[in-house]
Amino acid sequence: MDLEQLGKIQVITATKQLQPVWSAPSALAVITDEELRFSGVTSLPQALRLAPGADVAQINAQRYSVAIRGFPGEFSNKLLVLQNGRSLYTPQFLGVFWDAQDTVFEDVDRIEVVRGPGGTAWGINAVNGVVNVLTKDARDTQGTLVRAGGGTLEDAFGVVRHGGQWGEATHYRIYAKAFQRGETQLANGAGVGDDWRQTRAGFRVDAEPNRARHLTVEGEVHTGRLLQYSNRVAEEFESSGAHVLARWDAAFANDAGLELMAYFDSVRRRSAPATADADTFNFEANHRWPIAPRHELRTSVNYQRIRNEARGRVGHNYDPAVRVLVPLSLAVSDDFTAINERLVVSAGFKAEHNDFTGLELMPSARVTWTPSERKTGWLAVSRGLQVTSISDHDLTIDVPGAFRVQSVPNRGRPAVELVAVEAGWRVEPSRELSVDATVFANAYDNLDSTRSTVDATGTLLTIRPMNERKAEAHGGEVAAVWQPTLRWRVRASYSLLRIHAHAKTVFADPGADARDEGTAPRRQWQVMAAGKLSQAWSLTAWGRYVGARPALAVPAYFGLDLRLAYRPTKTTEIALVGKDLLDPRHPEFSRSIGFPAMSEIPRSVLLEFTVRR
Repeated sequence: MDLEQLGKIQVITATKQLQPVWSAPSALAVITDEELRFSGVTSLPQALRLAPGADVAQINAQRYSVAIRGFPGEFSNKLLVLQNGRSLYTPQFLGVFWDAQDTVFEDVDRIEVVRGPGGTAWGINAVNGVVNVLTKDARDTQGTLVRAGGGTLEDAFGVVRHGGQWGEATHYRIYAKAFQRGETQLANGAGVGDDWRQTRAGFRVDAEPNRARHLTVEGEVHTGRLLQYSNRVAEEFESSGAHVLARWDAAFANDAGLELMAYFDSVRRRSAPATADADTFNFEANHRWPIAPRHELRTSVNYQRIRNEARGRVGHNYDPAVRVLVPLSLAVSDDFTAINERLVVSAGFKAEHNDFTGLELMPSARVTWTPSERKTGWLAVSRGLQVTSISDHDLTIDVPGAFRVQSVPNRGRPAVELVAVEAGWRVEPSRELSVDATVFANAYDNLDSTRSTVDATGTLLTIRPMNERKAEAHGGEVAAVWQPTLRWRVRASYSLLRIHAHAKTVFADPGADARDEGTAPRRQWQVMAAGKLSQAWSLTAWGRYVGARPALAVPAYFGLDLRLAYRPTKTTEIALVGKDLLDPRHPEFSRSIGFPAMSEIPRSVLLEFTVRR
């Protein structure tokens, strides 16, 4: 695709309505299927490194920290992650199990990454950003694909996919994927022992009896074996899950439309020191209605029922062990178009009731100005919220000993609140160059903290989670795409982040402010050049810089990945991928929860073969 085609890609994550990425009133990046293929990524978190401003750090062989605009951590608790609109958020730990999220990358149409609050569209927990992995229509994945390979860190993997059709209007695909990933290393080069494996299989069916109606049904099952530690003793545990999703889209006269979506998702995780079993049913209805020549009204109703069962081990106790959460939400927004369709003013809110903090409101207002086809500016003010996790609400941890330590729940905690002001400018100075720049200022209230007390005997320390801190964050991102020819494209981005955190009371944990200020890198940049050397050979060079994380004692590092691919025929490809080539190994984040030491990510090489029929 050329730059004009890239700017016209239809996206949905910013406002829950299809619109060209060029006119979206938010800091939005699109990772295309072409970029996924040329980059050589093997996991979803690795793919998110391609997005400007995304802070992705590999913790060990199994786990990642993924964040946007600060507050990184193993569970990405301020980032809402979706796949085809299905939430991957777990309420027990308030975040995402990244080791359980995967897909066949050849089936991905695009990954939309929104930086900034998405509460008006997606609700609670869409605080600092939203990631939506959107897969291709089954019509676009016909035939058979086989991909396999292995290397020094990605020990072995295999993918098989087949697509076909029933009649003229219905297409399908079925697929299976398995991999075995090797261990990371300690600073002395010794192995950590965190190698693991996973298998998944699924299907998708798309039926389109006419252009105004579309039905999608998809499903998947997966299972994996991972490592966890209990009292510094390594234990292997199983993580599995399954889901089925159905979506029906209908277009009516006068540009009105209706979308109905329902899914059931089941997760089973038998890790130490606690299980995490959750069954989720979700139903959503989105309606678009042009109520006047210049107004378009959008409404959304969402019902969700989550049954979560948590049973602790080794001094961990959940009370109650089983919780049933029933979030309900209603969203209303209006787009007003004026000045020859060059000015669009959008305003709306989402009202959501949850079991922990009750009714919450997430309003937003956005203005988009398009003075010409090659220039777009936007301004947004919005509110995002993050509620308490089940673990924060119900979990008691008791560490016995001469000096006993006890962590007790706090069931009266308010929601973490974010008020964000953002502005962006997109410009295409020439047919070969486009630039997208964003600045933001975020104000957080009720941030997580702890309050510690010692009893009168001096033998019991009690730790209680609180929300007694505030923070301000500001910065920006700039991304550029230069495409001198259709054979070559260069992408570059730079991001800057500053966070200042402070306590609201004298009881707040004094070390929490320093952790928030020094856990996210202040500066990041990356450059990727990808293209064809000839009809048969292609090359990708991907360099990046990630700033230091002083609160974690993790230094800054440079990374370089190279991918050289050869296509002897139109249906066959052989690719050699080298990752993190600049040093033998380097740390990217602190140790994972439960692991005794910090992992370092080693240099690796991967050879892969792909055949399409």
